[in-house]
Amino acid sequence: MRLFILGSLLLFTVSLQVQAQSTDGLRGTELYAGYGIFTAQDILTGFSSTLAASLLPGYIDRIDAKGFGTAFAGFDYFVGRRVSMGLQLNYAQYDESYTLSNNTSTTLKTTYLTPMVRTKLAWVHNPGFSFYSSLSAGATFIQSKNESSGGQTDKTTGLAFHVSPIGIRVGNAVALFAELGFGFQGLVSAGLSIRP
Repeated sequence: MRLFILGSLLLFTVSLQVQAQSTDGLRGTELYAGYGIFTAQDILTGFSSTLAASLLPGYIDRIDAKGFGTAFAGFDYFVGRRVSMGLQLNYAQYDESYTLSNNTSTTLKTTYLTPMVRTKLAWVHNPGFSFYSSLSAGATFIQSKNESSGGQTDKTTGLAFHVSPIGIRVGNAVALFAELGFGFQGLVSAGLSIRP
């Protein structure tokens, strides 16, 4: 949690410095929502399933995992012409069914609720087109429910992050956007953006 607070303060300080350097500006709020695939959660879920099968040979016959990607929504506020700060909320859910060698099965449902602070730097920032990079950091609240053991629920919290070195936004008040990056938003993500 200390790392999250320090990272948030660092992002805020950098944004204020860039704002001081940029007096003319396209300011305001931007609302957005989208979907991302190949997220950090996708990779962790696939890795944990593979690890469980390899560590318990002859005990687990088959693992079926359902769930892919993350839905997200947020807002950005432009503190300068090229820099914005905002908040983003991500949601992902995965169902893993384990079929055991004794013909019994168990299902593990895992949800990730991830609030993050986000900063965005626009390299090109015109009313109809933006080319930008973004960095997000926050916490992820993980809830895992084992449906075969009386609905036992485990809750944990972890560090969340996302880096998008390449992002584009096409349109004016209502626009489409797409990003390439790594973390809790996905390697590839896209959605709809509105500037009220």
